[in-house]
Amino acid sequence: MNPIEMSPLPFLVDAARGAVLLGLALAVMPLLRRAPASTRRLVLVLGLAAAALVPVASRLVPAWRVLPVAELGVADAGRPFAEPIGDAIAPPSVEPVSHAVMQAPFTPVAPAKQSFPWGPVLLAVWALGAFAVLARLAHGLAKARGIARRATPLSFPGITATLGEARMNARVCVSSEIDVPAVTGVFSAVVLVPREALEWSQARWRAVLLHELAHVRQRDCLAQIVGQLACAMHWFNPLVWLAARRLRMERELSADERVLASGARPTEYAEHLLAIATSAARLREVPGGALGMAEPSQLLARVEAIVRPRAGSLRTSAARGVAITTSAAALLGVVACVTAGKEGPAAAVAANPANPSGKSAPVAPAPADSSVPTSTSAVAGSTPASLAHLTAEVASVLGAPADRLELTIDRDIQAIVEEEMKRMEDEWRPVAATAIVLDPRTGEVLAIHDPSTAAAPRVSGSTIKSLTIAAALDEGAIAVTDRFFCDKGARSYGKEVLRDASPNEWLDVPQILVRSSNIGASRIFDKLGGAALGRWLRRFHFGEAMRIQLRGAPVGEIPPVIADGSLLGVFLASGHGGAMASPLQMAAAYAAIANDGVFNAPTLARRARGADGGVRFEHHPENERLLRPETARAVMGMLERAVSDEQATGKAARVQGVRVAGKTGTTDERSAAGEPRNYASFIGVAPAEQPRFVILVGAVVTAEDATGGKVAGPVFARIAARALGR
Repeated sequence: MNPIEMSPLPFLVDAARGAVLLGLALAVMPLLRRAPASTRRLVLVLGLAAAALVPVASRLVPAWRVLPVAELGVADAGRPFAEPIGDAIAPPSVEPVSHAVMQAPFTPVAPAKQSFPWGPVLLAVWALGAFAVLARLAHGLAKARGIARRATPLSFPGITATLGEARMNARVCVSSEIDVPAVTGVFSAVVLVPREALEWSQARWRAVLLHELAHVRQRDCLAQIVGQLACAMHWFNPLVWLAARRLRMERELSADERVLASGARPTEYAEHLLAIATSAARLREVPGGALGMAEPSQLLARVEAIVRPRAGSLRTSAARGVAITTSAAALLGVVACVTAGKEGPAAAVAANPANPSGKSAPVAPAPADSSVPTSTSAVAGSTPASLAHLTAEVASVLGAPADRLELTIDRDIQAIVEEEMKRMEDEWRPVAATAIVLDPRTGEVLAIHDPSTAAAPRVSGSTIKSLTIAAALDEGAIAVTDRFFCDKGARSYGKEVLRDASPNEWLDVPQILVRSSNIGASRIFDKLGGAALGRWLRRFHFGEAMRIQLRGAPVGEIPPVIADGSLLGVFLASGHGGAMASPLQMAAAYAAIANDGVFNAPTLARRARGADGGVRFEHHPENERLLRPETARAVMGMLERAVSDEQATGKAARVQGVRVAGKTGTTDERSAAGEPRNYASFIGVAPAEQPRFVILVGAVVTAEDATGGKVAGPVFARIAARALGR
């Protein structure tokens, strides 16, 4: 675990979420005053359970954004782009270049004065209070169990008849250690009665047993434990104690209602209740692990409720119970997972960068659409000023001073990227563009152009075909030497026709990637299957929050079900089926292939220290194996051919004297206004035999002839050549 200084924010957020749930449960009590007590009891039990679970649920369930979803661009449905063979251009050569001068993002300074460790202090105070509540609960359970163990079992015809009437199985025992009837036991119920019970009438025995067996039927001993767990979790919140106290009342009223529903006369039952409470003048406290029948503080309200005339049913119907439980579960999900619009999953990284807790819906701002934008306004670059802004953002996410943060950015490579992206912008006038340089061995981001575009999910295009092939190979669904019939460039799916740029007939797996055959990818999807495709897309960490220090980094979506042989599955497998992954996630997936199948999540921070000099964050590669080494090497060989082969779409990405592996991607998009445009990208690895860099270049352009090979491939080649020549 990274030695990260704890922030009090997660504790406060969980406390606020618990208060919302408890407040809602208590707020509906007046609205349910005419409903059966069992309904109010169920609402309170679910409210307390939700409050106890909310800290866990908020870390396990995906976070939901509360701001409107902004459109990034919509791929034309049913029109996967058919990438043509790439044009060969003069490849750049690797030559030593002068080092660019850029202000370093990290400047060591003398440690500032010590800041008060609010996080550890709050955790310690909370832990002491929680321990006290849990210790009292454990003592009460142990004491109740001991009383039950020492009690004497009773059995006579009246008890047997009442147990049969209630259709319940429980032990009835007499004990001199209690003064009023009680019930204990979560899984094996024991009804405890005082010595005076030996003198009760048969009618009183029946009333008492029906009442206690109602608690058994309702699992009230378990509800008592759940309520105490909620009290332990939120002991500092008065609402939890109010809810627990109200639950004690409602569970007794609910049990009373069951006795009345069995045919008992209200006045006679009230007399039995008063007599039991009166006979126990000394009234020792019932242990916390048992439920007493006659608490003095509840007696008056219960008697009034028993003798009050009733118009409706005394029981909660099964349908109402299911509806309330479902609504409570949904409410727990909403309260646990909703998050502020400006704080995305990266906010969780501030608390624990190694294990972010949630994901959000896509909310990245849409790039401004313009048919002919200027080079300075079309794309937000990473000049030294904007790099300072990136430093401030990463520092804010990690909760560290900016001058105590060490970014992973290499200032020379960053300068190269900015120069080459400016050159691309002057030529193609993109609506938006990004470039990313990753170290595949560590996941460190060495350069990034326009982080917001880099973090926004989009339809990635044919770059996903490499991942589809990798999944099918690793799954054993195909072999490298397998050949597939590609329908001479057109495959029908009902009224839809899937097309390739050229009329291919039989292609082996490397040729499918080299020529970027959509139909070939569809044949591989047929072999892989929808369920496996979805599993592998998630294995590549698509459809989840990125573990990177950027605020509001949105999350792509993967359909929960992908049918075998479906057109949706074909689109996903060929990279035209949805905004599943951001450029950063795509670059990280290719980095795993380049790293012999081992994945490392991208990071912008190498380490960060607090104002007190303590380490708040330190990056350590995760080294998560995604692919078998032989699979990764086979795909790398295909990616080399996707650049070097004469039929390849990525010929423009070649670098003189360097083995390059990579893949083009192009998708048809439409802006929010319906204007056509293309997302053209290239992801490459250099050098292929000993990968140093994974470089992604992507741009949204309005030119009809824009493809990944034409727009992004040459930019990749120039960045790679200059970065290798440093």
